[in-house]
Amino acid sequence: MTISATLSATGLDIINKAGVILGIKDKVLPLSSEDRSSLFSGLNYLVKTLQVNYHLWTETQAVIPLQLGVSEYKLGPGGTVAVNKDEFLKLTTDTITPIGFTLNVTGAINSGDNIGIIHASGSVQWTTVASYTAGAVIIDDVLTAIVPASSTVYVYANIIERPVKIVNGRYQSGLTSMKLPTTKWNSTQFYESDDSETGSVQAWFYSPQLVNGTLSIFKKPVDNNALLNITYIRPINVTSDNGDSVDFPSEWFLPLTYMLAEQSLTEFTTPDQAAEEIKALSAKYSAIIGIVPLGKLQPKPEAGA
Repeated sequence: MTISATLSATGLDIINKAGVILGIKDKVLPLSSEDRSSLFSGLNYLVKTLQVNYHLWTETQAVIPLQLGVSEYKLGPGGTVAVNKDEFLKLTTDTITPIGFTLNVTGAINSGDNIGIIHASGSVQWTTVASYTAGAVIIDDVLTAIVPASSTVYVYANIIERPVKIVNGRYQSGLTSMKLPTTKWNSTQFYESDDSETGSVQAWFYSPQLVNGTLSIFKKPVDNNALLNITYIRPINVTSDNGDSVDFPSEWFLPLTYMLAEQSLTEFTTPDQAAEEIKALSAKYSAIIGIVPLGKLQPKPEAGA
């Protein structure tokens, strides 16, 4: 017999179980399309509400290539280059590369990747990988200058989603430099600072906004070689398709199911005794994983706020 510590569940698994608990789903027949849609919406509203306080498993590391003289960076789907650490390649060129469409660099590079070349002048040229074979990257745009050997090259596929919040940041003046801690500021501290100062990043302030978050740093970088390594809380993914996995650890599956059932009591006809049992079990399973009653749920205060 094969045993495993892994347990998975889809959004459909959760809403089907909640439907059975509510008494609106037969154990054999599927949910009606209306009930399925209602429970899917309810599940997504629930997980986004829980995102306010519960996100230990969504803590993620990312890298932001800083820009000369720039103190504000947009983070999100239409934002600045900010990439999850395990998806961000920091490479150096193998040999001198003449002006053209070929860059001499070796790494785990794929067609369609974004690539940034830091030229000897300090400027950064961003383009796209057309193809890659054995140390030779064919790029979509012609190089704007000769690239010396050992020049820095960044490669990534996708930028990060809008962070719910940023936990901390570590500054690097260059590719191989030591990572130095920075300080989290609130908006008053940041906007009272002298935004003309340049040098190593010492502090930052983050505003999540709605689409792209805004990360403001103090001081402005003096070149394009610096990096800010951040720990951020990514948004919890919603489930829209039957096969989508629930973006929660398996320990949360039972509490989620009963919390969804409890949340949906006002939408469906449920006998009073059954409703009381659902509420009791929802509280019981939620308490097991450390969830306080929703009525007492308060956002945790931000450091420096």
